[in-house]
This record gives sequence, C-alpha cells and structure tokens, in this order.
Amino acid sequence: MSNASFARNSTTTALITTAAGAGLTVTPHYKSKETTHTATADGTGQASVSFDIGHAAIGYTVVVDVSASADGHTGTCSPAFIPR
Repeated sequence: MSNASFARNSTTTALITTAAGAGLTVTPHYKSKETTHTATADGTGQASVSFDIGHAAIGYTVVVDVSASADGHTGTCSPAFIPR
C-alpha cells in the first residue's frame, strides 16, 4: 500500500511488483463490502491499482487480498490499512 493509514474519502494505491504481464486482482475487504479491481503488470512487472476509501469505517482494519498469476503460477499477499 502507498500508505497504511488513510483519511476517509481519500484514495489509496496498491503498488505491486510481480512477473511481467501477470494478471492481477486486488480486493479490499471493508467492514460492509468488498470490491475487486483487476490490472495487468507492465513489461517490467510493475503495476499500481488505485481505489477510493470512501466512507470506510474509521479504525476498522481493511485487509486487501492481492493475487498475481503468470505462466501457470500464482502468488498472493494481504497488506492492510486502517482508515482514520
């Protein structure tokens, strides 16, 4: 995450390094909903996925599931942030 503590109604960005051309899914799990975003890593394996924090519950830890797939292999991670 570009920052781990965001104000409500702001935007955060998942900064991802993976295999070149990997397909990505990024799913933040808010207290009341989740929304999946997709992207493709560039030729150097870099990608960024931005999404609005909106009215996320203050103090609730939002876990963000990230999955990257390329050449029959899949990697995952789950960073988090806390809206303030």
